Amino acid sequence: MKRLVWLCLAYWPAALAAKLFASKAGSRHIRDSVLKALNATELPAEKSTLQSVPGLSGLPSLQIARDSLVAALQTSSSWKGTERCACEDASHWKSTDCKLSTNCECYGKVRFGKGQRWTNWFTVSGNISCTKDFFQEDPIESIPKECQCMEEHDDLEPTIEALQKVVTNFRPQIVEQKKLIDAHMKTTLGNLLRCNEHFLMKFEDIKLQSRSIDSKIQEYKKCRGRQLKSIEILEHCETHVPDLTKKAEEVCATLERKYKSIPEPENVWALQCDVRIPQQTVHEYLMAEFEFWDTLGKKHDQYERDCKDAWVKVENATAHCLSHAGTRESTKDKCDALQDQMEDHACKQSVIDAAACHEYGTCRDVSAVTWTKLKEISCGENGHEGHLKAQMQTILILECILFSMKNGNSNAIDECTKRHYDLSKFDLDLPVCNQDVDAISTKECSYSKTPASDPHLPGSVSYGEYVYRGISPKTPPKECVATCCLQVFDCPVHSHAMGLGGGCLCNAGFKSDDFSLISPYCTAVLCPEGSFGLSIARGCKCRAGWEGYIKAKIGEPYYEGGCSPAGYEKAPVQLKR
Repeated sequence: MKRLVWLCLAYWPAALAAKLFASKAGSRHIRDSVLKALNATELPAEKSTLQSVPGLSGLPSLQIARDSLVAALQTSSSWKGTERCACEDASHWKSTDCKLSTNCECYGKVRFGKGQRWTNWFTVSGNISCTKDFFQEDPIESIPKECQCMEEHDDLEPTIEALQKVVTNFRPQIVEQKKLIDAHMKTTLGNLLRCNEHFLMKFEDIKLQSRSIDSKIQEYKKCRGRQLKSIEILEHCETHVPDLTKKAEEVCATLERKYKSIPEPENVWALQCDVRIPQQTVHEYLMAEFEFWDTLGKKHDQYERDCKDAWVKVENATAHCLSHAGTRESTKDKCDALQDQMEDHACKQSVIDAAACHEYGTCRDVSAVTWTKLKEISCGENGHEGHLKAQMQTILILECILFSMKNGNSNAIDECTKRHYDLSKFDLDLPVCNQDVDAISTKECSYSKTPASDPHLPGSVSYGEYVYRGISPKTPPKECVATCCLQVFDCPVHSHAMGLGGGCLCNAGFKSDDFSLISPYCTAVLCPEGSFGLSIARGCKCRAGWEGYIKAKIGEPYYEGGCSPAGYEKAPVQLKR
């Protein structure tokens, strides 16, 4: 149905339209209504930013087209030649060539007279009486007179054709504008995405190297673990070997003490005979002596074995400890060498990472600025998006005016500028406007601006926490001699060095929006809400009616404490960035 209506609008015969304006008063009224409607139509301001969109610089202007239509309507009227429209009542005249009635229907100008004698032209619209009473003068007495009418002719056919051309040409042009703007935005966004793609290709190698560094870190930690085990064994040796030695000495001292004073066997026999119990027989006596010496010999042998075994333990423990003493030194040297390799590798990789992130940041910053500016001038009611919709609304108004002109409906023309037009069906929104740039930005370079938080940069605080956490104080890392650890930073004003390789950190009460690998530019943070002073670094005091304190500190929110209205529970006030 909509297509049928559009075809009717596009191909309505001009002759049929002319018939609709056959009424002399109707064409004038319609012309005035169209002029009024066109002048009341608010056209979207021409956007100079459209010239930056490829393909849009040569498109015609809707403003110029509207002005041309108005000019055409204003010059569409022309005066026809004069013609007799009525005659003076000539019934009392003897002869006259005018046979018309005294009623003259004229839309334009009328005059009264004959030959070369006429009244001035009078502007009329409708029927008048062709009498000297109407004109209030008699230009030539005693002669029958007539009325002549000169009408203003409104030729609306050229305006209809011009309006039809505007509507026909501009509707697809608006659709084309939308395509070109959308394509331009997608191209600009594509440049931003390519920054990510290019970086992520490099980041695959970075991740591979990071895994290699992590592997070296784990190997290093295991090495320090083995070194710690050797140290703990030696510490155990320092108490265990003396304990074993003391025990061996005690065992051997017992053997010495118990058996050193035992007489020679032949003397013992003589001594034992003196103590033989009278009731014992010789056999019983001899058996008792045998059992006594057998038992004594077994005890002696056991003590002797215990003495020897105790000293064997001492010797074995001493040998074991001596072997670990050598292992401890060799393990320490190996761990130190692993640390040098690990930190040298990490330093070189941090330089590669920083270069890749710097390249990505430069690419993204340039592309993001271009994208942000393009989005600002393209999206929303005040951008190209709104401009397209405003143009389409203008075309719909012109279509309404054209349709009403062809129907000869001047009242409908007046309503064309007041109607509400549904623009949602024309799909003039730019989907790319909803793209969140932050959502597509890579996070892998979050360390590039804050080297102190980079766990892969030797010498930084985070590196120490990441690599040396869990390592015993008994196996401390050697001093870092890698390139990045030996860098000495000349920190700028209001900042201080974080240590070898750690870069610079803003002083308490100062912040940096561009924390570079070498040095930041630190600016003073203003006093927070409820306080006054030059800056947090120079000191802030709570305002009258407020209580609390402000103390500068390093890092967000750059101060401790806060000011609260007196009488209320005090809470730290967070700095609004």
